[in-house]
Amino acid sequence: MVEALFRYVPRQLDGILRPIDTALRASCYPAVLLARNLLVRLTCMEGATPTGSARVLVAGPDPWAYDLPLRLFSSCPQQSAIGTAPLWRLSSTLEKMEPDFDLVLARVDKLAARSFFPSTYLRMPELIDTGRALPDDPASLLRASESLTRDIRVARQNGLQTSLSGLMDDFEEFYRSMYVPFTRARHRAAARLRNQISLRNCFRRGGLIWLTRDGERLAGLVFELTGDTLRTSAYGTRDGYAGLTKKGVASALYFHAIRHAIEHGRRYLDLGGCRACLNDGVLLYKKKWGVRVRLKTANQFYTLIRWAAWNPAVATFFADLPVLHQNGSRLTAITAIPTAQMATQADVDKTYHALHVPGVDEFVIVNSCGWATNIAPPPSTVLIGGSPLPAQLLAR
Repeated sequence: MVEALFRYVPRQLDGILRPIDTALRASCYPAVLLARNLLVRLTCMEGATPTGSARVLVAGPDPWAYDLPLRLFSSCPQQSAIGTAPLWRLSSTLEKMEPDFDLVLARVDKLAARSFFPSTYLRMPELIDTGRALPDDPASLLRASESLTRDIRVARQNGLQTSLSGLMDDFEEFYRSMYVPFTRARHRAAARLRNQISLRNCFRRGGLIWLTRDGERLAGLVFELTGDTLRTSAYGTRDGYAGLTKKGVASALYFHAIRHAIEHGRRYLDLGGCRACLNDGVLLYKKKWGVRVRLKTANQFYTLIRWAAWNPAVATFFADLPVLHQNGSRLTAITAIPTAQMATQADVDKTYHALHVPGVDEFVIVNSCGWATNIAPPPSTVLIGGSPLPAQLLAR
């Protein structure tokens, strides 16, 4: 309802009224979430992992709480419902059940995480933001990244061209035939579609980049320009076809939007949110553009993670899913090297260079077999051996 009213707000007032609307939502939304989730579903997941097997206790609704633990298993795990627990007793319930599981994961809202759970849980925000300062010359972005240069070259070899549109009919076509089917095909049951009115308001403050071949529209990108910032809002391909993303489509669209923003004096690029997992595909793509990660102030959900004893299943989880833990305003990356021997300097360097992204305050790497002598850790990196409990990782 509120978003619909912004359709009639003059552009000059939009920048004044929108922060007020955002602040009101941020103050009221957590209480609404808390009231809606008073009973929490408990599920046991058991199955094979790349290094053995695992038994995981999951607290929260399907599919939102299931996405992260499902990525641990090498095939679809067996799922059995345990029951429900009141939100205000969920922490004590999980603590009693914890010894029977390799891992415990609970997806709860921000207010519940702060009110009902101790600080001995890793707190993984549902989303983090990504962005960077824009250079004076957009071509410098390509010179700094061989991958981006290759993407743009592939787009040109495929005869792809970009153009800018400010027509409302074009936006309606993009939303209906590209954004909705692409988002549903990519995220399936976990898809969250942006409200059409909300996205239309973003379009009004920026525009739409079309990508075409021989006059046929294949993909599009909605962006907005607010203050000195270019913010990418929505991406989609014709009928949701994911194969186009391998032809340099996304990079060509982003590069056109960036070039347009620089020409109009914008100084910052906001590429939006992604999962707080360092090998998340969206984050890996955005790293091409030299982004930094930062806390997402509007984030309303956390996945809380704990284990009773470090074992191969826990090591596999953090090796395959290097998560970001939020501690106040700091982000700590936590991963593992699941080897059966002492880790070497080469292991440290390989892990760091594969996963590190600017904006992470501390990088923690665990190896239960310990570390070779005379290892020089990369900047802001902590090496931990043995079998740490959550409290030992968090007491840094």
